[in-house]
Formats: sequence, C-alpha cells, structure tokens
Amino acid sequence: MEGAGRTDGWESQGSVIWEASVNALVDRDYSFARPDLMPTIYAYRFEIQSPGRRPDTVTVESVKAGMRYARNQTLFNVMRDYDYVEIRSMGVCSRIVPGMRTHEGIEPDLSEEGPRFTVRPRKGPKST
Repeated sequence: MEGAGRTDGWESQGSVIWEASVNALVDRDYSFARPDLMPTIYAYRFEIQSPGRRPDTVTVESVKAGMRYARNQTLFNVMRDYDYVEIRSMGVCSRIVPGMRTHEGIEPDLSEEGPRFTVRPRKGPKST
C-alpha cells in the first residue's frame, strides 16, 4: 500500500491479504445486521469471513476462473475510484490466487460455510 491506495506487485504476502480484505468489504451481504467481517490471525494462517453466500450462479471455482461479481456495485465503484480495487473486478483470479502460488506454492482456500464466505490466503504446516 502506498498512501491511501493499493500498489500492484507481489513484494509481500500482504498484498494477498489486502485484496482479500477489500473483496470482503465490497462483496459482503449488508442485509445481515451481524456478524461483521471477521479477520482472524492464527499462528500459521490468516482468514477473513464475510457475511453472505455468493449468488447461485457464482461458485468458488467460477470466481477462481475469473467470473466477475460485485454484490454492492456502488461500493465497488467508490473503492475503484479511490484505487482500492482494480477496474476489472477480478482480484481473486488475478491477485489472490497468483499471489498465493508465488508466496506459498499453493492456492488459497476459498469456501462457503453456512451464510458466510471465507478466504484463507495462508496455510502453514499446522492448523490452529
């Protein structure tokens, strides 16, 4: 991050976490009063949970393959105007997945668990 905006590049795994966090803000279902976004740091991984399932036509695999989806288009537009997200709206397939391959040699764990979407950008030798 430079100033208030995102920078391109994979100098650190922090850019994967940045992209996952911004995606969670933009794509969460705001009709849920609770729970809020839940970023959690464990000894060997980071994860962020966002309230709301993806629409029926959007699967974890389709998002990884580049399917574009913005639940909150107005919020996405504001985040794009301030350079927090890219115009293409493809952060998972163009930033998170390649970033994890570069830094960890694995793909991130993306899953729907009940009424929430979870991104685990980092896996390690043990789970906590």
